Amino acid sequence: MSEREQGSGTVVVLVVVMLLLVLFAVVGSLAQVGVARHRAATAADLVALAAASDTAAVPGPCGGVSASSAARHNDAELRRCEVLADGSAQVEVAVRLIGPLARLPPPTAQARAGPAGLAARPMQP
Repeated sequence: MSEREQGSGTVVVLVVVMLLLVLFAVVGSLAQVGVARHRAATAADLVALAAASDTAAVPGPCGGVSASSAARHNDAELRRCEVLADGSAQVEVAVRLIGPLARLPPPTAQARAGPAGLAARPMQP
């Protein structure tokens, strides 16, 4: 190895370490988004069940506190809660991202729950 090449291995190792750090940061961020999406889906399911349990079966916005309380306990924001004509409750919730990803739009999820005898139908937009 000539004197000109001394220390070049250190530079290569530093570049590889930096690339690995960037890769780990990207993978960690993607994992955080995936976890937040699952948290939003879970919160939406629980909020829909809570809203359906205290609906008065009158179509319109949800009036009970169970849905908002369930959203708060799951660290979610209740964006929409509506009682449909068939007595089911349809909700939409959002979950905040933390850290540098907080500037991105929050992941949202929708869910629908209703009386036990209700036939399965697609959610309304």
